[in-house]
Amino acid sequence: MYFLAYHRHPLFVKLVQNVNLKQSKHFAFLETSAIQGLSFSRELLAKQILFDVWILEQLNKSVQDYFQLSEKSSDIVFGQIQI
Repeated sequence: MYFLAYHRHPLFVKLVQNVNLKQSKHFAFLETSAIQGLSFSRELLAKQILFDVWILEQLNKSVQDYFQLSEKSSDIVFGQIQI
Protein backbone atom coordinates (compact mmCIF):
# COMPACT_ATOMS: atom_id res chain seq x y z
CA MET A 1 0.00 0.00 0.00
CA TYR A 2 2.75 2.41 0.91
CA PHE A 3 4.21 2.35 -2.58
CA LEU A 4 1.20 4.12 -4.11
CA ALA A 5 2.43 7.46 -2.82
CA TYR A 6 5.40 7.15 -5.19
CA HIS A 7 3.33 6.52 -8.31
CA ARG A 8 5.03 9.39 -10.23
CA HIS A 9 8.59 8.22 -9.48
CA PRO A 10 10.47 6.41 -12.28
CA LEU A 11 11.43 3.57 -9.91
CA PHE A 12 7.75 2.95 -9.23
CA VAL A 13 7.35 1.81 -12.83
CA LYS A 14 10.26 -0.62 -12.39
CA LEU A 15 8.70 -1.93 -9.17
CA VAL A 16 5.32 -2.52 -10.79
CA GLN A 17 6.93 -4.16 -13.83
CA ASN A 18 8.46 -6.78 -11.53
CA VAL A 19 5.20 -7.70 -9.81
CA ASN A 20 2.62 -10.08 -11.25
CA LEU A 21 -0.57 -8.03 -11.32
CA LYS A 22 -2.65 -10.23 -13.62
CA GLN A 23 -4.35 -12.06 -10.77
CA SER A 24 -4.54 -9.11 -8.41
CA LYS A 25 -8.10 -8.17 -7.62
CA HIS A 26 -7.23 -4.64 -6.49
CA PHE A 27 -4.11 -3.65 -8.43
CA ALA A 28 -4.68 -5.06 -11.91
CA PHE A 29 -5.35 -1.51 -13.12
CA LEU A 30 -1.58 -0.85 -12.84
CA GLU A 31 -0.69 -3.55 -15.35
CA THR A 32 -1.33 -1.52 -18.52
CA SER A 33 0.94 1.28 -17.36
CA ALA A 34 3.59 -1.22 -16.28
CA ILE A 35 3.62 -2.97 -19.65
CA GLN A 36 4.00 0.38 -21.42
CA GLY A 37 6.66 1.51 -18.94
CA LEU A 38 4.67 4.59 -17.98
CA SER A 39 3.85 6.09 -14.62
CA PHE A 40 0.15 6.52 -14.00
CA SER A 41 -1.67 9.69 -13.16
CA ARG A 42 -3.13 10.74 -9.85
CA GLU A 43 -6.50 10.93 -11.62
CA LEU A 44 -6.31 7.24 -12.51
CA LEU A 45 -5.54 6.37 -8.90
CA ALA A 46 -8.46 8.52 -7.69
CA LYS A 47 -10.84 6.89 -10.16
CA GLN A 48 -9.69 3.43 -9.11
CA ILE A 49 -10.20 4.28 -5.43
CA LEU A 50 -13.75 5.41 -6.23
CA PHE A 51 -14.31 2.17 -8.11
CA ASP A 52 -12.60 -0.07 -5.53
CA VAL A 53 -12.96 1.35 -2.02
CA TRP A 54 -10.78 -1.45 -0.60
CA ILE A 55 -7.64 0.53 -1.52
CA LEU A 56 -8.78 3.56 0.46
CA GLU A 57 -9.84 1.38 3.38
CA GLN A 58 -6.39 -0.25 3.50
CA LEU A 59 -4.62 3.11 3.37
CA ASN A 60 -6.86 4.38 6.16
CA LYS A 61 -6.15 1.27 8.25
CA SER A 62 -2.40 1.70 7.73
CA VAL A 63 -2.52 5.31 8.92
CA GLN A 64 -4.61 4.38 11.95
CA ASP A 65 -2.23 1.55 12.86
CA TYR A 66 0.74 3.89 12.54
CA PHE A 67 -0.77 6.49 14.85
CA GLN A 68 -1.85 3.89 17.39
CA LEU A 69 1.71 2.62 17.55
CA SER A 70 3.18 6.11 17.84
CA GLU A 71 0.75 7.00 20.66
CA LYS A 72 2.24 4.18 22.73
CA SER A 73 5.71 5.66 22.35
CA SER A 74 6.84 8.87 24.03
CA ASP A 75 9.47 9.40 21.32
CA ILE A 76 8.90 11.75 18.39
CA VAL A 77 8.90 9.79 15.15
CA PHE A 78 9.42 11.31 11.71
CA GLY A 79 8.92 8.83 8.90
CA GLN A 80 10.25 5.62 10.39
CA ILE A 81 13.28 7.19 12.10
CA GLN A 82 13.17 7.89 15.81
CA ILE A 83 14.98 10.98 17.06
